[in-house]
Amino acid sequence: MAVDLTSLRFTLPRAEVDRSGLARFTILIRGPEDPDRAPRWSEREENERGERPTDDARKRTRMTREKARAALLADIVAHPGTTYNAACVRCFGTTADVTNEDVEAALWSLVDNACIVHTLEAPIRFIATTEIEIVEVTA
Repeated sequence: MAVDLTSLRFTLPRAEVDRSGLARFTILIRGPEDPDRAPRWSEREENERGERPTDDARKRTRMTREKARAALLADIVAHPGTTYNAACVRCFGTTADVTNEDVEAALWSLVDNACIVHTLEAPIRFIATTEIEIVEVTA
C-alpha cells in the first residue's frame, strides 16, 4: 500500500526536532501498512552458504553505523514515505523496537546530515531530500 505523500508535511532539512524523553520513542510507532517482522528461521534451515541463521534480532542488526546508514538510506530512497519500523523490517528482518542503538543512530545521522527529512506527526515518515522540492512560502 503506497503512502500519499501530498498530504504530509515534512521538516526542513536540518530542522531542530525534540528527540528527548518520551518524544524519542515516537519513531517506533508503526504505520498501518508496515510489514510484520521477517519470518523466523527454523532450527533446521540453512542459508545458501550452509550457515545456520540465528533468531537473535540484535545480532542480525549488529553492524557498523555506516553500513546501517547506507542500508537505511537506500531503503528510504526506494520507499518514500516509509516509517523507521518498515525500513528496519526490510533492511534487517526485524522491527525497529529490537534493533540496536547503532541503527537508530544511523537514522538520525541521516537526518542531521540533511540526507532525509521526516514528518512531525506519528507515524513518522521519512523521505530522501533528493525526492523533495522546497518551495518558498510567502504570507
